[in-house]
Amino acid sequence: MERIGRFISRHRLHFLLLAGGMVLSYFLLAHNLSSLTNGQYTASELHTKQVSTSMRSIIENPVNAPYKVLVWAGMKLGVDSLLVTRLVSVLFALPIIGVFYLVAKHWYAPRIAVIGTVLFATSGGFLHFARYGTPEILQMAPLVLLAGLLLLRATPQRYRMLYMFAFTALVCISLYIPGVVWLGLVGVLLLKNRIVAVIRSLGIWRGALVPLLALIILAPLVYSITKDFALLKQFAGLPDQIPTLASIGDEVRHLGASLVYRGYWPADYWLVGAPLLNIGEIALFVAGAWFLLRRPMIRGNYYLIIALAVSSVFIVLQGSIGIAALIPLLYLVITGGLHLLVDDWMKVFPRNPFANALSMVLVSLLAGFSVLYHTRAYYLAWPGAPETKGAYTIRQDA
Repeated sequence: MERIGRFISRHRLHFLLLAGGMVLSYFLLAHNLSSLTNGQYTASELHTKQVSTSMRSIIENPVNAPYKVLVWAGMKLGVDSLLVTRLVSVLFALPIIGVFYLVAKHWYAPRIAVIGTVLFATSGGFLHFARYGTPEILQMAPLVLLAGLLLLRATPQRYRMLYMFAFTALVCISLYIPGVVWLGLVGVLLLKNRIVAVIRSLGIWRGALVPLLALIILAPLVYSITKDFALLKQFAGLPDQIPTLASIGDEVRHLGASLVYRGYWPADYWLVGAPLLNIGEIALFVAGAWFLLRRPMIRGNYYLIIALAVSSVFIVLQGSIGIAALIPLLYLVITGGLHLLVDDWMKVFPRNPFANALSMVLVSLLAGFSVLYHTRAYYLAWPGAPETKGAYTIRQDA
């Protein structure tokens, strides 16, 4: 008992952060989950429920299977309303917040990682997909793969086999999400030598179990593709038809404008006309991009730059990858901007405790402005917009 008390005392700050994060997560993600749209749902949410009614239908079309399986499980447990789709989105969103913090902490200072995570978790982009009953939240899965790759170095030798099994299962499950294969491949290529070294350290027989596990998990995916080869294009994130140059040009302009000036996304999950980032986040993104380019020798920087480019290309091509894939990557860059500002400030005042405290106060005020902007836009402006009310017309008991 005394040992438990010492452990709690030693990690009390972490417990406080965890408790505070759980309370904040409830109010951000689960509170008024149905009533925010007056108990109404969209056709996309209804479709999500309809394609998840049986395991047979999921196996025949396993696109976004991790999401569909949880919706199916929720219905088996008695949640028959359309609310089950939103609850599943929340279940996926919760670990994504934690993973974002782990990645940000790995790259930046812990205090900056906390502020960056708050910016990400309260951003309009994250809130809309985290509380929307469709599988778009899965597009943020590359963030989880990135965290897995970063933790590879920190895994003790005695846990290597367990880690490789878990990581292999995670990678294979993520392949059921459209377009994830490319971003996962980027991370694997950057750390291929380390991954190969870990597999070799397992030995021949234990190492052979890794591809065997992969084959078992991927069997439904391979089966569905052999039945309908068109699914391969969807899993690769490619469009049904090659867009024209004029269409690509329009999408490039729309994407750029949607980030900083005017959003062009559907009212189902966005406040029509609102940009993804506010003026403070735009400035921090520019600073974070400069930070990335200034330190290209870090592999994480390479991954972030390439992932941003790959995601943008597939969004412009109008395939099965949406803006949700870009959101955590953008906020990792924004967190880098916060780190750069504080780091440069401390270089000017390296031994001044007042300057150190002032820098965190100023950064917190900047973050507070962004939090207030996004939460007001999502919880107040978006539900009352006429376009939103026109999109949400299906009752909960459908």
